[in-house]
Amino acid sequence: DRVYLGFTLGFYDVNYERSSSYSEVGEFLGQDTYYTLSNAFLTEGTGVDAKFGLIVRPIEESAFRFGVAIHTPTYYKLSDRHSASLASSLDDYRGRTDIAMLDYELLTPWKFNLSLGHTIGTSIALGAEYEYADYSSAELRYDDAEEMKEENEWINEDLKGVHTFRVGLEAKLVPEFSLRAGYNYSTAAFEEKAYKWLY
Repeated sequence: DRVYLGFTLGFYDVNYERSSSYSEVGEFLGQDTYYTLSNAFLTEGTGVDAKFGLIVRPIEESAFRFGVAIHTPTYYKLSDRHSASLASSLDDYRGRTDIAMLDYELLTPWKFNLSLGHTIGTSIALGAEYEYADYSSAELRYDDAEEMKEENEWINEDLKGVHTFRVGLEAKLVPEFSLRAGYNYSTAAFEEKAYKWLY
């Protein structure tokens, strides 16, 4: 019981909805007027990935162990649906709806994880982890597998590798009660020159 191997195959179901409505009322040429702008956004799809892990206890008499894990990119097949409608009292304007649709693929970055763990007696457990993922390597494609060149250039320019550090402690004070404490630190995923562009 000194070497442990693990494998996980993950499947994901994506369903994200967002809606908004903005209205104004006022007066125009002596008449009460209004308009309402409504937006609806829906993303649906599925994803799949795999995770491989290894834990080793190098010294048989010691509880000290280290682990290595690799997470493959998650492959998502997604569909966006966006609709916008406008209704106004001016000129008896009762509404217009525009619908935009996009089917595409998303490939997330690889993730690499290193971990250390140790138990002291039967009452204290210590753990530490380091994880790295390079978000600039994420990739978008159209549903026919053609690369989204401009979007991928933005990803490459504005995103970067993320380093994540975690430490944790669990102490069993009495058989029925344990105390846990932990800390997590992640570096920024965005380059300093990145900015949000609305158009």
